[in-house]
Amino acid sequence: MNYLITGGAGFIGSHLASSLSANKNNKIWIIDLSKQIKKIKKIKRIVYISGDISKPEVFQKVKSKIDIAYHLAAQTSNQVGEEQPILNYKSNILGTQNFYSWALENKPSKCFFTSSMAVYGQDCQNKKANSICEPHSNYGISKLTGELIFKMLGKHNIKYTIFRLFNVYGPGQDLSNLKQGMLSIYISQALKSNIINITGSLDRIRDFIYIDDVISLLTSKKIKDNTIYNIGLGKIIKVEKAIKLIQKYFKKNFIIKIKKNSAGDIVKSYANIDKLKSINFKFKFDLQKGIKKTLNNYFNISE
Repeated sequence: MNYLITGGAGFIGSHLASSLSANKNNKIWIIDLSKQIKKIKKIKRIVYISGDISKPEVFQKVKSKIDIAYHLAAQTSNQVGEEQPILNYKSNILGTQNFYSWALENKPSKCFFTSSMAVYGQDCQNKKANSICEPHSNYGISKLTGELIFKMLGKHNIKYTIFRLFNVYGPGQDLSNLKQGMLSIYISQALKSNIINITGSLDRIRDFIYIDDVISLLTSKKIKDNTIYNIGLGKIIKVEKAIKLIQKYFKKNFIIKIKKNSAGDIVKSYANIDKLKSINFKFKFDLQKGIKKTLNNYFNISE
């Protein structure tokens, strides 16, 4: 089969490309703006296109008939979204519009879109996918707009699925980027010193999901068409617990420094996963197991 992954050189995209390439009958086309493509250099059967999805002509470089398309490329930092809202528009809205136009012309059999918990707004606790969305950040607004664009595929008989991601983590996150990826930010700081800077408070609630479970969902045959799924464990985890698990691995005492919340930040969020339960999806990683595997990877320790 022929696959297209926008953002295929990124954290989630590179894991997805690696998983799909395990089947020697698959060919994966990747569109990504990143110049750091070391994550995908060793992946077989890929065609890499360096380009900006906000420019429609980049999609014309895909020469194969695509069977399944994943639209993952996005500006994903809430902080960056507040500092430079134009980036949200260019990548998350205009880029999605360009993907949509390409899909109408090329008609893949199925399209997937990674959205975000940010579409729910400040009240992001146990929200069902059909709940009213009231985003209160530039990033959340841009992802909800992307969803509305994506859902129009259904009117043209192109099947789609939307995944609202909660806090995804795991090996391959950019540890040099301290503006996105809560756990990767803490790990990055722990690698450098014993000082951990957090925003808000230790009581902030998050729903962390390990990358392997996300990839299993993105490639699952059980996922239904024209449906929105919340992608998290459905577990309430305080930031304090996550930091303690990381601290346990490093075997040193952390000094916690608390800063005020960033504009548009969500204080408490965890996923309603009733739809995942309805397809009997089984998670393989809880937070402790996922953090252990993540850190083993960074330290090149075999399990």
